[in-house]
Amino acid sequence: MKTIIFVLMLFLASTVIGQTIDLYKLTLNDSILCNLTIDQLTNMLGRPSAVAKSNRWNVNSGPEVFYHNKGLEFGFWDKKSDKRQRLLYITVHLTKIWDENYNEFYYPFPGKVFPNLDANMKYLTILPLFNNYPRDDRHNDWISVSNGPGYITIKCEELTKFLDEITIHFGDPQP
Repeated sequence: MKTIIFVLMLFLASTVIGQTIDLYKLTLNDSILCNLTIDQLTNMLGRPSAVAKSNRWNVNSGPEVFYHNKGLEFGFWDKKSDKRQRLLYITVHLTKIWDENYNEFYYPFPGKVFPNLDANMKYLTILPLFNNYPRDDRHNDWISVSNGPGYITIKCEELTKFLDEITIHFGDPQP
């Protein structure tokens, strides 16, 4: 019995808690985000909670993959824009939020977001972490940071200014 519990704990730690998103390197578990395909993603994270054949946000976007219990949402390029259908965007939810499209909650991402961001941080404490990057911080509840092929949007709750979610969007598909 102890062996079963130990193996289960190792599995949970490696599939959920062990996930790391690095906003400086734009990686998920050391895999470059803009190169991830749906197959690579699902091999890494397992079965998603929901999928959609086409993305509702962008003309050139394709499928979406949702991990509500892990607080993650992924959108991919359509096949016309990128034959390999690599990642177009990732959204990391750091707070519990309702997804009305699937009648399910996103739970807070249980992994790590580098540079050590979490839902208990406020807007003004996040700004210095991106001093070395071009950024737009003219707003009181979100920050946009340009980082190589990625554009990071960090959204904070409007009144309290606590961190809510992070989205990384990629421009044109990388060669």
